[in-house]
Amino acid sequence: MEQLKNKDILRELFERLTASYAELANSGPLTAKKYRKGQTIFMQGDIPKGVHYIKSGWVKISKVDGNGNEKVLRLVTKNQFIGHLSLIKKWDYLTIALAVTDCEVFFIAKQVFFELLEKDNSFASLVIEMLADELAETETHVDTLLSKNVQERISNLLLGLEQSSDRNPTFNDSLIRLPKKDLAAIINITPETLSRHLKVLDDEGLIGNNKDHIELLNRKGLFKKSNLVD
Repeated sequence: MEQLKNKDILRELFERLTASYAELANSGPLTAKKYRKGQTIFMQGDIPKGVHYIKSGWVKISKVDGNGNEKVLRLVTKNQFIGHLSLIKKWDYLTIALAVTDCEVFFIAKQVFFELLEKDNSFASLVIEMLADELAETETHVDTLLSKNVQERISNLLLGLEQSSDRNPTFNDSLIRLPKKDLAAIINITPETLSRHLKVLDDEGLIGNNKDHIELLNRKGLFKKSNLVD
């Protein structure tokens, strides 16, 4: 229920932005830009010029340290904003956004975003609520990494990704088609460890672990393994 509530907030934010876009930007209707798999949406260190809203596809948010090592922070999909925190804080981008599947992404210029933020108190409240939800999700993720074992982390991750994959418009299904090295990085394990545990879950009949996708076959069983509270 909480995840659905968060999505409703994000959709309402986007609807308010698009409703005001033509007037505030003095241009035509907002259109989504297409990104091919592997294309960069924004780079770490770039100056934000607006916010991005994902219409379809999956985007990897990662950070590269001084030694060139990448840390995958999260995978985001449709009906989610990216890049907004750096814009609001007037920072250069702290992360990289890379399309891990073909994507369509709306871009809203910063003058539109800030003008609506200044003029519309309801919109400003929604932005605050969005940022609070993201903080809560980050705290939950950190707690998962610290308190759950590998099997629990993987089960938890798969359940969340399948829910987010809901009726993929390209394939018309909810299968998980994401790079397994990125899935492993998110929960701080090696790809080899992930592969071993996926094989166990496959052998137990909980998932179908195929070369190009993962299918959840027994959600109740995975929920039990995830040690989540219903």
